[in-house]
Amino acid sequence: MIRRLVALAAAGLLLILATSPASAAPGDLDRTYSGDGITKAGFYRGGNSILVDSQGKVLVGGIHSTNDRPALLRYKANGALDTTFSGDGKTTLPTLGGVTDLAWHQSKILVLVDSTLFRLNLNGAIDKTYGGGDGQVQLGRVAVALGTYGANVFALQEPRNNWSQWVSRAQGEQITELLLPRPDGGSADFPGWYKDLATSPAGESLYVTGWTESDPNDGQELAVLSKVPSGVGPATGEWTRYADPQNSSTEGNALAVSPTNGNVVVVGTLWGDYSDGYAGFFMRVSPSGETVTERVFRGQVARDGYTDSWDIAAAYSVALAGGGKTIVGGYTHMEEDFGSDPPYESALTVWRLNNDGSLDQTFGTGGYVRTPGAGDLAFAVAVSTTKIVAAGNQYTARYLG
Repeated sequence: MIRRLVALAAAGLLLILATSPASAAPGDLDRTYSGDGITKAGFYRGGNSILVDSQGKVLVGGIHSTNDRPALLRYKANGALDTTFSGDGKTTLPTLGGVTDLAWHQSKILVLVDSTLFRLNLNGAIDKTYGGGDGQVQLGRVAVALGTYGANVFALQEPRNNWSQWVSRAQGEQITELLLPRPDGGSADFPGWYKDLATSPAGESLYVTGWTESDPNDGQELAVLSKVPSGVGPATGEWTRYADPQNSSTEGNALAVSPTNGNVVVVGTLWGDYSDGYAGFFMRVSPSGETVTERVFRGQVARDGYTDSWDIAAAYSVALAGGGKTIVGGYTHMEEDFGSDPPYESALTVWRLNNDGSLDQTFGTGGYVRTPGAGDLAFAVAVSTTKIVAAGNQYTARYLG
C-alpha cells in the first residue's frame, strides 16, 4: 500500500517548511502541527495512505465513518484543514468503500478504491480529462497497492481463486495484466500472496512483497520479495528472495525503493508464540537480488534473538530518509501498558533505523516513538528532510526528524 514516497522525497516534493523550538529533539511531536502534533477527524477513519506536497500539506485517505464512502482530508502545514481542497479540506468519492492507496500521477492525485482508479486535481475536484471523461478507470479486479512511472499506473491485484496474482498496468483506459510468479515458486499447497508493490527507479521493473508458506508441516511462513519486468523498457532480470531471520515466521507488509542506488527495503512482522512475542523485521536487497541486511527490531532495543518479554512490535509501512535512514510505521504493545498479561491494544509507533537496520538511538527513546493516547497503528508514513508524518485509523501525527 503503502507508500511510493521515496522518489518524491528525492525530487524535493516532500519538503515541509516549519520552525521547531530549539529544545525539541528528533522524534518529538511537532507542536507547530495542530498545536500538539496530532490531528483527528471525527467523520473519517482508516488512514491507509498519505501524500505530502512541496508546501507541507498532508493528504490522508480513508473511509467516511457514516456513509462508507472513500474519504480524503488535506491538512495545511500547520495542521488546519486546507480549504483550498474541495472548499473545506475534505471530500468523498462517488462510490462505496475506502481509499486503498494514493499516488502522485502526472502532477495530480491518483486514488485507488477497490477496482477503480480515480484521479483528482490538486484542488480536490475530479479530473475529467482522465478515463472516459468521468475521472475514473476501471481495473476489472480489486487491487491493494499502487505504483506509478511516467504515464503508467501499476495496481497489485488481490489473489484469484487459483492463487494466481496479477498486476494491472493502466495507460489511460488501456489495461494490460502482468502475471506474477507464485510467492512459493510453485512448491507449496498454500502459496501465500503479495501485499505491496513499488517500481524501480527507471521503471523497467516491479518489486512485490508479501508472504508464503515455506513448510506445510510446521506452518512456518516466510516474507518474500520478487522482482519482475514491468513492461516499460528492457527487463533487467527476475528473482525471488525470502527473509528467514531466526528461522521464524515472517510476513512482508511494505517496501520502498531507493531512487539513488535502487536498493529495496522490505519491512514486516516476525512472530512466534506469546512467550517470544512479535517483532518487526527489516530486509535490504540490492537490485541484483543480493540480501544486504536482515534485522529484527521491537519496541525497546534491536535484538538479534528473542527474549522472554511481552513486548510486541509490528511494521506496516516504510519510507526512506536521508543519510541511509529508514522510517518504519506500525504499532507496539508494551508490558508496562497492560501488566504481565498478553496485551490486546496498541499504540501508534514510528521507528527510525540506521543503514544496517539497527535502531537509531538519536531518535525518540532508543530509536522509536509511541504516540501518547493514540491507541492506533501507523498504516502509512511519509518523510521529508525535517519532518515525519504517520497516519493511523483516526489519527495523523507529525514528528521532528
